[in-house]
Amino acid sequence: MRQFVKRLPWVLGCAGVVWGGYAMSGMDAAGRPTLHIFTDTAIPVDIRLNQGELTSRYRYVTDANGNTTTSQVEDKVVLDVTVLFGKDGTIKLNFRGDTGTTFQGTFSPTGAGPTGVEKFNFNLRRLSLTYSPFAGMDVAFHDLELSAGSMGTEKGSGTEDTYFDDDGWVMGYRAKVSVSPKGYLAVTGGYVGDLRTPNVFDRLSRLGEYNYLQVLLNHSIGAIAVASFDYTQWQNNDYARGAIRIDLGQWTKLIDSLTIEDMTRIGSNSSTPQDIATVFAVKITKRFKALLPGDRDLALTLAYIYNDRTMNWPFADKVIVGNQVRFQVSIPNLLKLKFGNLSWFINYIQSLDSLERFRIDSGLSLVF
Repeated sequence: MRQFVKRLPWVLGCAGVVWGGYAMSGMDAAGRPTLHIFTDTAIPVDIRLNQGELTSRYRYVTDANGNTTTSQVEDKVVLDVTVLFGKDGTIKLNFRGDTGTTFQGTFSPTGAGPTGVEKFNFNLRRLSLTYSPFAGMDVAFHDLELSAGSMGTEKGSGTEDTYFDDDGWVMGYRAKVSVSPKGYLAVTGGYVGDLRTPNVFDRLSRLGEYNYLQVLLNHSIGAIAVASFDYTQWQNNDYARGAIRIDLGQWTKLIDSLTIEDMTRIGSNSSTPQDIATVFAVKITKRFKALLPGDRDLALTLAYIYNDRTMNWPFADKVIVGNQVRFQVSIPNLLKLKFGNLSWFINYIQSLDSLERFRIDSGLSLVF
C-alpha cells in the first residue's frame, strides 16, 4: 500500500497525459489538441494540452578526475494544460505538473543503476492566470496578456543555455504585447528562488516579494532571422542578454538554423560586488527528413557553450561549467502513434577544460 501511495502522483500524471492524448476533440489556431466542453453555455470552456511527456533515460556523468558521479536510470513525467474561458480565451488558467525536485531538473531516479536511489515525486510546478482584456476586439493592443502566478521564463530567441532552465519558474507578474506583426515586448517582475521547492503551493507566499525584473524585446530581422534583447535584474545584479536565430535552410542544405546568444553580468548592487561575467552559446541544427528506413528523420545539434565559473545562475545542465561542447542526435519520429510520437535521443556533453569530465544520456520519449 505504501508503494502504491508513493506512485499515485505518477499514476495520475500518466492518466492525465493519456486522457489528453485520447480525449482531444479538435485543434486550436496553433495546432495544439483542444477538448471543447460547455460550448453551448454563455461562457464556453476549452481544455488545451500544451505538453504531455513520458521519458525514460540512462544518465552517466563523470567529474574532473574521471570518477563516476552519476550512473542511473531516470524517469520524467510532464503534464502542461491550459483551461480557456470565453469565446476568445479571455481568461486562461495554466497548470504544469512535473517530476523532479529542483528548479533545474524534472527527472527522478528510478533506483536502477549503481548510483540510483528511488526518489520519485510529482508536483504541480506552475500555476498561473492570464487575462486578455481586449481579446477578439479590433483595437490596438488586442493581444495584450496580463499574467500572475508561477510561470515559465521568457527567453525570446535564446535558450536555456544562457538563461534560466526551462524547467524553472518565476513567482510573479507579466505583461506581454505585440509591438508589430513580427515582434513582441514582455515585462516580468517577481521572485525567482526556492530552487529546491518544486511544489507551487509551497511558494505562493513569494507573490508579494521581488528580486527579479526582466524587460525583453523579440523581433524579426528580415525574412530569415529573429533576434531578442533583454535586460534582467536578479538578486541585485544586472544582466544584458542578446540572441539571434538565423534560418540558413534557404542558403545551404547542410544547416537548418544557427543560434548565437550571450548574457553578460554588467553590474552589481549587492553588498559584495561581482565582476563582469559572461555566458556564451552558439548552436547549429540540422534535420534530415526521411533519411532512415520507414521515412524516419534524423535530427542533429552541435553547440559550443562557455559558462563563466563565477556566474551564479541556474542554467540548464550546470553539471559542467567553463568551456564545453554538446552533441545531440535524435530520431524524432521513431514511432508515430494515434495519440503521440515516440522519439529516441542521445546527448553528449564534453568539458574542454577537463577531458575527463563528460556527461552522456540516452533514452526514449513519448510526447503527446
